[in-house]
This record gives sequence, structure tokens and C-alpha cells, in this order.
Amino acid sequence: MDKPLLLGIVLAVIIGIVGFGVIIDEYVDSQKPIKNTTVFHVTLADPALYDCETIGASTYCKYTETVFLEEGMYEFRFVPNGDSPQKLSVKLNYSPSTEWQVDRPEHVSLHYVLVGNLVEEGMSSWYTWKYQIVPCSGCANLGDGETGFKIDEPQRMEISIDPRGYLNGPVSIELVQIK
Repeated sequence: MDKPLLLGIVLAVIIGIVGFGVIIDEYVDSQKPIKNTTVFHVTLADPALYDCETIGASTYCKYTETVFLEEGMYEFRFVPNGDSPQKLSVKLNYSPSTEWQVDRPEHVSLHYVLVGNLVEEGMSSWYTWKYQIVPCSGCANLGDGETGFKIDEPQRMEISIDPRGYLNGPVSIELVQIK
């Protein structure tokens, strides 16, 4: 065989292998498992955990905590029961660390409704509970009815949870980084 022809074949094989490796690497990156790192958790079961203020004839209560979030995809997860608040509003706001950030709007505003599903098996029946999200324009659909949101750069954020007037029902809430 001619030496330049053999060199050309070897070079073509190497280029093919490298090209295939790049394509496979991109596919593998897109199929990486969910990260599932909990960055925030709270169990709200006591009215004393909420900060309340009265405006006119109405009282508004919310639980607030500041967290540092890395760049990535996040979702809120809940452990509710039948006594949990029927509606929850969760907001993520920029926590101003410098003067130029003071007027930045909220980053994410999510609203949830508690839904009970009756399960009947033989002589037994019970309810399972979950929070269903009210459609969100700034959220990404993760499939299976789950919704997440993206943080573009590492930053300090304030999480604000409003039980919409129902302070006595217990619910556990966590913010999970999924990618």
C-alpha cells in the first residue's frame, strides 16, 4: 500500500473517533442524572415561625429565609398532608448585596394548590396529598407535571413562603438543585 494513502486512512479514522467522542460526550452530558442537592429545608408547623404584619384590616404572614444559590436548575418539593395550607405562594427574590441590586424584581414567583387524591384498595381507602403548581410563565417544564427554574449566576436569594392565611397546617418545603 502507498504510504500517503495509509497515512490518509489513519488520519480519517482518528478524525472519525474524535468526532464520535465529541458527539457521545454531548449526549452523555445531556443525560446526566439529576443532582438532587437540597439547598434549603423548613418544616412549617407552628404559627410562631411566620412574620406577620397588619395592613389596614388585613394581616399578612410569611416565612422568610436567605440562601446562597449556585448556577443551575432548581425545584421546590413538598411533604404535605390534609391539614397543610390549601394554597401556598413561594417567591425567590434577589437579596441585595450591593446598592445597584436594590430595585431588582423578584426572580421567581410560584403558586401552589393542595390536591388530594383518593386511593381505594379493597376495604381500605385513604388520601394522598401533593401541591400542584399554578402555571408559571418563567418556569421550565421538567416532565411529570414538575416545574423548575434556572438560576443564571451564583447569588444570595431570599425565599418567602406565604401560606395564604392558613398558619396552623404543617408542611415541609425544600429547595433542591436538580442540575
